[in-house]
Amino acid sequence: MASSDTVTITGCLDYDGKSAWLKETSGDVPRSRSWRSGFLKKRSPRIALVDGPTNASAYDGRRVSVTGVLIDREMRVNSVHPIEGECAP
Repeated sequence: MASSDTVTITGCLDYDGKSAWLKETSGDVPRSRSWRSGFLKKRSPRIALVDGPTNASAYDGRRVSVTGVLIDREMRVNSVHPIEGECAP
């Protein structure tokens, strides 16, 4: 998926001190394909958050809504907002 349109994706923010990712995503998310079968997988891929967020450590392990431009599996972040919901440990 290569687009310059702004999208909103919800998911669980995973921050390791250097990089931020969204996992367990929903919204305008591309589905991944299995390299073995070529079929769409049921779960969504992780999305790398680039050019932000500056406050990722505050949201680590929480469900968030992220708005930005998605190119392939990288999102150039415009905003991050916490939302209701639980994340799997």
